Amino acid sequence: MGLTSEDPVSPNGGRHTQFKEALKHELRARLSKTVRSNAGLSFDERIEIAAKAKHDETSKQELVQRKALQAAVEKGRSRPTSAPVRPSKLSPNQQAMLQERMKKMKEQEDEYKKQVQEMRQKMNTREPLFRLSDVQAGFEMLRQQQEEKRRELQQEEHERWEHLRAVEALFSKPLYNEYSLILTIR
Repeated sequence: MGLTSEDPVSPNGGRHTQFKEALKHELRARLSKTVRSNAGLSFDERIEIAAKAKHDETSKQELVQRKALQAAVEKGRSRPTSAPVRPSKLSPNQQAMLQERMKKMKEQEDEYKKQVQEMRQKMNTREPLFRLSDVQAGFEMLRQQQEEKRRELQQEEHERWEHLRAVEALFSKPLYNEYSLILTIR
């Protein structure tokens, strides 16, 4: 069983190489199709679909907004832009209005001056918050309280020293147990 000229031989040196290559290609195609159907769309494909949907949505919104804007512009242009001319007998008397305003302003100025004068009068005639005698009495009271507190603290210190001396005197004497122990040893 040798090789004949009809047997397909690959340049790499194996039999049925073309069949193997076709089978590999078919298996890869079927596998990628199965994986794609199980896994769904890739990230890039999903992004592309979402971007297209968002673009369509914003295009519709923009169209609606443009129509609303165009309608508002047309409505504004359809209205008259100037007021009709008023006859002079119906126009307000500006000189009389000015005189009235000046009169009100003068009244308000007079009222303000009166209020300021009353306020100054109250401030000048008011009774002081603190009299000098009250302040001096307050300082004297504080000085007396400080003196009293100082005397109390001195008295307390003297009592404590007396107590410490009494306790010290007790400890300088031998205790009964120590005294009886000394007597028994002698």
